[in-house]
Amino acid sequence: MPQQQAGHPQHAPLHPGPIQPYAAPAAYGPPPVMMRSAPKSVGVTFVLTFFFGVLGMFYATTSGALILLGVTLGAIVLAVVVIGILSVLTLGFGAALFAFVPLIGVAAWITSMIWGCMAASRHNERLAAQYAAAGYRPPGY
Repeated sequence: MPQQQAGHPQHAPLHPGPIQPYAAPAAYGPPPVMMRSAPKSVGVTFVLTFFFGVLGMFYATTSGALILLGVTLGAIVLAVVVIGILSVLTLGFGAALFAFVPLIGVAAWITSMIWGCMAASRHNERLAAQYAAAGYRPPGY
């Protein structure tokens, strides 16, 4: 009659045999997976920056969008402060300079379109270089 453990009449003994160390087979298993980020469309970037300005840059480059947004807001605040001081010093005649403040927004809008399209293009070039370095060739080449 086989020896049974107390409390567990149907289980095998605690130590069935020597413990085998885990060894992963070297030649077996799934192939290595290359995580790729999606390419960014220059056309979509242009449309987003055309309609949304600096906010449209978040599609192509988050850091670039934050930098341009900070520079734009800083320039607007600086212009308002300087023009406000000039208005006080010139007894109100300097207030006419407030008409030029929207030009900061126009400059930021044009800059966002150029910067966004260049960022999307550079992103795609980096992806192509990573694939080339890994030996990947797209179908048809």
